[in-house]
Amino acid sequence: MQKQRVVSELRRIFPELDRSAPNGVKLTAAPADLLPDVSDFARCLREEFEAANDTRVRAAFDCLEQFLLAGDRDLRQWVLASIEALQNATCWRGYGSSALARFLGLETRALWEALDSFRSACEDLDLADCSVLEAEILTWRLVHEKTRLLAHRC
Repeated sequence: MQKQRVVSELRRIFPELDRSAPNGVKLTAAPADLLPDVSDFARCLREEFEAANDTRVRAAFDCLEQFLLAGDRDLRQWVLASIEALQNATCWRGYGSSALARFLGLETRALWEALDSFRSACEDLDLADCSVLEAEILTWRLVHEKTRLLAHRC
């Protein structure tokens, strides 16, 4: 899958990613193969979901699914970062990140669930009674586990 085609498809779905920065400042045209910022993409996708624009949300997740299936390593890493940013942007909302589950394909669902399991493990971790060294070791093990879980997907 060519990166330029991927970026073109994302810009077709979310043309607002190229038009302006979040504060309304006009941006110059992005290079043809520059992927959107993951936080901007997650924000746009969250806003579309909240506006009940299921068609655009479904199209975006279909693209993410294709990027995971046919993209190179950089593109799959971008999808991973985008999904993580989307979970971060929706987990504290009233509907929660699980509300987006109906849009997930097989590959995005596996990635979503792996990130969810890592998030749950982090939430359950209580480092209050640990020494600094113990906390660092536990944190390293969690990050190492996340990397191991996600490595075969990316």
